[in-house]
Amino acid sequence: MSEYQWIEFRAIESPLDQEAIEFMHSQSSRAEIDQWRFANEYNFGDFHGDAPEMLRRGYDLFVHYSNFGHRLLYFRFRDGFAFGDLVDQYTDDEQICWEADEQGSGGTLMIIPEGDAGTFDVLWEPETLASDFVPLWEMIHRGDMRPLYVAYLALCAWFDPDSDDDDDRDPPIPAGLKQSHPGLDRLAEYLEVDRDLLDVAAEASADLQDQTLDSERIDKWLRNQDREQLRSKLKQVLCNPTAEPQRLLREITDELFSPSGPEPSRSSLREMLRQANEVARQRSEAIEAEKARKKAEAERLQRERHERQIQSIASDPNPILRRIDEAVEEKKRPSYQRAANDLKLLREALGPAYAQAKADELRSKYPSRSALHSEIRKALEG
Repeated sequence: MSEYQWIEFRAIESPLDQEAIEFMHSQSSRAEIDQWRFANEYNFGDFHGDAPEMLRRGYDLFVHYSNFGHRLLYFRFRDGFAFGDLVDQYTDDEQICWEADEQGSGGTLMIIPEGDAGTFDVLWEPETLASDFVPLWEMIHRGDMRPLYVAYLALCAWFDPDSDDDDDRDPPIPAGLKQSHPGLDRLAEYLEVDRDLLDVAAEASADLQDQTLDSERIDKWLRNQDREQLRSKLKQVLCNPTAEPQRLLREITDELFSPSGPEPSRSSLREMLRQANEVARQRSEAIEAEKARKKAEAERLQRERHERQIQSIASDPNPILRRIDEAVEEKKRPSYQRAANDLKLLREALGPAYAQAKADELRSKYPSRSALHSEIRKALEG
């Protein structure tokens, strides 16, 4: 299989300005670049751009996929967020880490699996990864730690879950893992999370708070805004209709709802791994039992069909005798084999003497057909 890489950056909060776009063009001569997106695929060569700097200059999300082991995913938060303490519980400073800016409160959250060539299976449609992961940026921004917990479960093989102090450092299980989410499902596929482990964790996860912005909740938010605040927000939306509406929606959500922070973990990772292994073992046993059942059923049906065939031959051998003669007339090795197999059925239904008589008849009628004689001999001697 030839090498393949997919690189993509996305702007989420606001589009890049012209100065930033000019910088992005200096990072690649072949990429598709605009104010919202930077994308390129490689079937030879590598990406040599400065991904952290590209994020600092305007993009908010970075994905690097290759069919030989890369699974990088970076989230950029320009102004930081109010949930740093939550994020710290899921980072290990190696594979899930927060790199703060030298100045200001911003930084980049990086998921960097320690995968080598052949570590991961090939992933289909990597070109959709960035689009699928944009909602994860939104989740983390508002304090929903499900993306980081999914990443933690994927990478926990490197966290030494059997160490003595492991129960103390297990991060809490966030709410909402029971609820299906396309972005989380894609992340689990991307990082190859053990699905049994994820299901076990989901069982210990609390239900997620409903954060639907319906008419009643919007009215509640509006009642808390004075006229000047609303004028200012409307002006921002009208001046920047590409970015401000989504920013305002996040602001409203943050004001109306408490952060969907994680509930305390009900199980240690060590215990969840044991449960997941037990689920996998039971499933494997059930699969093997079903295979054995189907095999036994097929063998039973085959025996019944064979018994009916023998009874039919015993009651009237003429059809099989005609079939033997017709096969021999085809003058081909496969047809001789079919004739010989029918002689075996004839012997089983009517006895060795009857089958031998038919064999002698064929040898006498076709004395020069050595291939026929060979197949008859193997059938009746076998």
